[in-house]
Amino acid sequence: MSSIILSAANICKSYHEMNEKITVLKEVNLTVHSGEMIAIIGASGSGKSTLLHILGGLASPDSGVVLVENQNMATMQERQRCHFRNRYLGFIYQFHHLLPEFSILDNVCMPLWIGGVSSEHAKNQALDMLERVGLTARRKHRMAELSGGERQRAAIARALVTGPRCILADELTGNLDHATALNIVSLMKELTRETQAGMILVTHDLSLAAMCHQRYTLRSGELLIVE
Repeated sequence: MSSIILSAANICKSYHEMNEKITVLKEVNLTVHSGEMIAIIGASGSGKSTLLHILGGLASPDSGVVLVENQNMATMQERQRCHFRNRYLGFIYQFHHLLPEFSILDNVCMPLWIGGVSSEHAKNQALDMLERVGLTARRKHRMAELSGGERQRAAIARALVTGPRCILADELTGNLDHATALNIVSLMKELTRETQAGMILVTHDLSLAAMCHQRYTLRSGELLIVE
């Protein structure tokens, strides 16, 4: 039986602009199980990225609770929260944020080095992950020498190398052609199944969302299940 990796209960978030209160999230509830891939779709500006940042502990809700592996990051000190995110969460964005001055292997090693893993062990783990995403032959190359799809595969390897329990992906295929995007999402689905991590994919592409186990839409601040 799959276990609960992440749960969000009654998440609310509002902003104030020109003395006007703008409600972004209204009583949002979400549960992610191990090996489960969830898609969140919605119009631009609907609050998808805001929700993802809250789920990843990068932003705070006005009210509500987010638990990752039954731990509440909101109660942690900043240093502890950063360490927890590095260990249990993996982030992938539309812009890969690879460091151009480093090789792809070093980029993938980076989260492990930050977490205090020795150079040798970090290299071995990174090489294993690069093999799983099909980039072993490109390990010594730098970002500028890779295609868009290869760069995103490298970003996936970097996000997964620490063995996170949940992956948060914000429009990770936004800069790719449709065929490459389908391959990337298919790879992510395979990797989440193998590692039994959970994954939340924010996307505007309905065909990519259809590849996920569960689909939600964010509309007027409410998260609704897509049947």
